[in-house]
Amino acid sequence: MGSENFADGIFYDQVWYFKDNDPTRPVHCECVGNNYGVDMGSNMYPSVSVVQSRAKENMPYVVCEYAHAMGNAVGNLKEYWDAIRSHDNMMGAFIWDWVDQSRLLDLPVIYKMTDSANQAKANLNIVKLNEEPGEGSLSSKSLEGYITFDDGDHYNKALTGKDQSFTLEAICKPTSDKAGKVIFSKGDRSLALKTNGDGGLEFFVYNNGWKAVTVDKPEDWMDGSWHQIAVTYDKGNVKIYWDGSVLEEGTIDNNIASSSFDLCVGCCLDKKRDFDGEISMARVYRGVLTAEQLQAQYSTEPVITADDENVILWADYGNIVEDEEHAAYDYYAEASSHQMNHKS
Repeated sequence: MGSENFADGIFYDQVWYFKDNDPTRPVHCECVGNNYGVDMGSNMYPSVSVVQSRAKENMPYVVCEYAHAMGNAVGNLKEYWDAIRSHDNMMGAFIWDWVDQSRLLDLPVIYKMTDSANQAKANLNIVKLNEEPGEGSLSSKSLEGYITFDDGDHYNKALTGKDQSFTLEAICKPTSDKAGKVIFSKGDRSLALKTNGDGGLEFFVYNNGWKAVTVDKPEDWMDGSWHQIAVTYDKGNVKIYWDGSVLEEGTIDNNIASSSFDLCVGCCLDKKRDFDGEISMARVYRGVLTAEQLQAQYSTEPVITADDENVILWADYGNIVEDEEHAAYDYYAEASSHQMNHKS
């Protein structure tokens, strides 16, 4: 019935359930000792002297776990088995464990990123980090995967409710034309910029129903180059941009439902949708940027910078760095792991 368990009377009920319903099998439960009607006593990692003392009892006894071999040289087996073989009530012992515990794979690298505008911490889901994204990316790194920002009140205040005006902008390199691929999202019942089931792009808002502006994808959607995609929302008036040119415009609801879901770049958390391709930069602004302003932003020296008071989010993927504070613990990197810790 297991080991390292402590739940009081529930084990008494379990012991007798098995004894009443299957009398052909003996019952073992390490955590209750010889009590509750078990058919054998046991210990985890008893000393040799404890095993010797149990060999003098009439109660059957098993060492349910001993001789921990992870990173250690196994010793004292002869002494244990001298005690086990000394009396008929001794049932044997289970070693932990014979498996080679050396590490075959590299430990995962933990990364972190901070929003340059408001110092909001990003949550990263990395499929692949590209440290040479190339010309047009505007950054020294790009990402296959997605990033979320969980400062819900900040983004709800800026992006949801009535009479809002904002601009969403991302630098991306799409690699598929599948439906449901998300560039920006605040949840499926708030707002999103994504591909749709008709083979096009859409920006939608939710307010007792979905309202969307849709457009065909540009011809160079999957040409292997970096592109700027943007949407402006001004009290229900929407424009979708590609590389600084308007693809489509339309009017939808002038009220956007708030959401408890994170602001996401490259995914929609509640629908578990993601983005096929790489993203290197994501920015959100208060107010509506013009075509000329968006063209000026698609530059390594943008006119509007991260410290502008109208910047809501400035996620430069070049700011993704290794998180040494929360790195995976590597025992074999410790100097002590290379010392001889036993006497020959």
